[in-house]
Amino acid sequence: MTTKTNAKDLKGKAMFPKEQPKPGLQVSYTEDVPPKRGTFLVYGQSGAGKTHFAGTFPKPLFLDMFGGLATLRKKKIAYIRPKSYMAMLQATLPSNLEEYDTIVIDHITEAGRIIMKQVIRESQREVAQIQDWGLGIERLRRIIVALTAEEALPDKHIVVCAEEKLVKDEQTGQVTIGPSSIGQMAQDLPTYFDVVLHLRNAFNPVTKTKGRYALTEPDGRYPAKDRFGVLDKLEIPDFKVIWDKIIA
Repeated sequence: MTTKTNAKDLKGKAMFPKEQPKPGLQVSYTEDVPPKRGTFLVYGQSGAGKTHFAGTFPKPLFLDMFGGLATLRKKKIAYIRPKSYMAMLQATLPSNLEEYDTIVIDHITEAGRIIMKQVIRESQREVAQIQDWGLGIERLRRIIVALTAEEALPDKHIVVCAEEKLVKDEQTGQVTIGPSSIGQMAQDLPTYFDVVLHLRNAFNPVTKTKGRYALTEPDGRYPAKDRFGVLDKLEIPDFKVIWDKIIA
């Protein structure tokens, strides 16, 4: 014989467990101390000075994807040339980076091309399909996160260089000139960095001089960002000049 049980009979039992006490919030507070490191995305045309700017950072290790270290030939610069996704990812392991203060990817545009060529080879297809692009973007994203996540390399500066290209926002349709990468990563890249700089030759109305500058604020055509909120709109592309303002 089946016995009916209603909700009232089960009150206080499994169906209506007693409310558990809420755990206390583990609250942390911000401190008025200078940042230990910065993450920088630098993009511009070929010859704009991206590699030269990255070379002004302290004790850099270059992930030289494009063989573009000629501008630093008078400096003793440490570099590696990873030619596969796993080699790139291995290069981001903290245990391999202890003696360096700055990690540079020069440049992420070529890193994306290398990753996509590998994905296509693995898929044994001649032309990349949607799933191949998705896998390539995810692999590139893992490398960016491995470098920029706050807990990953908390005491090392990160510099990622990129070529520039036309970027169309899928939601608004607005076209800008931004960092070049594969698929959606072209739009997502700036969100991972403290500072996004567009390098170009420009006239500085403040100093009334023309030269190579780093744009730190968006101007409608070129995206840029200064999360620290202390940089001039046009900055001299030199680590010491920029970092002295950030930690002041």
